[in-house]
Amino acid sequence: MTTNTLTYSISQNKLFIMRFPRVRFVAVLVLGLIGLILLLSFYVFQINEMAGSSYLVENYNKKINRLFQENQSLEMNFVQINSLENIEKLVNNLNFEKVKEPSYIQILDGAVAVK
Repeated sequence: MTTNTLTYSISQNKLFIMRFPRVRFVAVLVLGLIGLILLLSFYVFQINEMAGSSYLVENYNKKINRLFQENQSLEMNFVQINSLENIEKLVNNLNFEKVKEPSYIQILDGAVAVK
């Protein structure tokens, strides 16, 4: 080996060394606290929305149950009102007569209704 190769330093090579910028501890701490506050406020907002949604679901379930019971009650009233006894009474009150012999209208094949 020659002395030239022994004295050849690494600094003569053009090496690219990536240097990271210096970060201040205070800046990282401040950004971390701001991020933490934002995340906590978002968490509180989500919990509030979830509580409101569950309250609405509970109210809608109560309303559905109430309407279901009202529907059953109305169906029972409908059946009672439309019973055969009530219909016979209604027919008698309206002065309808019993039909003894029905009469049918015969329509000819080529006939057309004219006003």
